[in-house]
Amino acid sequence: MQTKKIFDIIPPSEVKGENKVFFKEGEKQKNANLNIRKWKFPLLLALAVPFILALLAYVFIEPKAELLVWPSTQMKEFEVQATIDGSIKEIDLSRNFIPGKIITVEETVSQEFSSTGKLLKEGKAGGTIKIYNAYSTSPQGLVVKTRFISADGKLFTLTSKTNVPGEYYENGKLVPGTVDAEVIASSAGEEYNIEPTIFSIPGFAGTPKYTSFYAKSFSPMQGGFKKEVSQVSQADINNAEKMLSEKALEQSLISLANKAGKDTDVILSDELTVNNLIDTAFLANAGQELEIFPFQAKANAESLSFKKSDLSLFSEAYALNQISSSFKLQTESLKISYLINKKLSDTKAAIDLVIQARIYPAVSEDTIKDDSLGKGESQFTGYIENNYKDIEKVQVKLWPFWVKTIPLKADNVKVTVVLPPVGE
Repeated sequence: MQTKKIFDIIPPSEVKGENKVFFKEGEKQKNANLNIRKWKFPLLLALAVPFILALLAYVFIEPKAELLVWPSTQMKEFEVQATIDGSIKEIDLSRNFIPGKIITVEETVSQEFSSTGKLLKEGKAGGTIKIYNAYSTSPQGLVVKTRFISADGKLFTLTSKTNVPGEYYENGKLVPGTVDAEVIASSAGEEYNIEPTIFSIPGFAGTPKYTSFYAKSFSPMQGGFKKEVSQVSQADINNAEKMLSEKALEQSLISLANKAGKDTDVILSDELTVNNLIDTAFLANAGQELEIFPFQAKANAESLSFKKSDLSLFSEAYALNQISSSFKLQTESLKISYLINKKLSDTKAAIDLVIQARIYPAVSEDTIKDDSLGKGESQFTGYIENNYKDIEKVQVKLWPFWVKTIPLKADNVKVTVVLPPVGE
């Protein structure tokens, strides 16, 4: 019989790769009991913790309650005439006076305007001529406006009386007498600005003097023109004054609104606003030759203003003064409408007010709290129904969830008065 080797009983792979442990039957039971104990303790602990915590909370957490109370309400309306007074700083309820404030601004506006007037402006050409006397040795007098015609037919006249000397001998030769004189064109226009030329005297036409008396110019005639120029008309000034006055007044109102608008609490009223034109400056005169002329206007705006907050404070105080002390007023429900009655002076104005507000009984929160201590929810609700006719509804909120009665400790009870939302 062949002897078996050890690896025939235990395969080499199992010997090398795994560490096998073999137990006896008693040892297996012992290990099983040990495993049961390992998972049983944590389970018991997990079940016990919430119970312990709940017990601690019950013992150490103080119960609390909130009592919600809905009192009966009613809307009331009050009418009163008050006075806005710019000389006081605080509300005077005894006289129905509300503080006011004078706000003033001043604006100066300027603008350039185009002239619409037209003027035909013209000038006559003029210059110097030399008049020749080749007729005789006797002088020749010429009256003012003696006519001279240029070679191209342009008519000029003497501007003053002139005496033309007669001929005279010079170096044994007879030469014409001459004199310089000023002439002006008979008509305006640039066409009379002629170059140097020869002139004849039409008054001598048909006589021997016509060819013996003549004139010459040695420089161009100047100053002749015709043109249309812009002119400031009275209508231009009137239109500019009207337009800029309106603009200054409008701008002063805008500036007043902007100044007041920086404070959203301020109320401006058209009935209490005065707008005045202070001054207009004519920086041009009618008939003045200008294409563009400047104009300036100054205006101011003044208003007796008052504050929304003062109006609200006055209205609330007035309403409270009109109701019994056993009632309260829901401030959030306050509605105010006003109408400026009339302006009494520069610093005073009468104003008609209509005040609407919701009022409710003055519930004593401390009394309700004291009456609730230790009561159950239904017990407390019945108590309120029997003893407080002005309370329409109550609701009890208890905390924590296991609490069934209102705490005995007043500090742990809160009373909340519930009013209808504004607008309902």
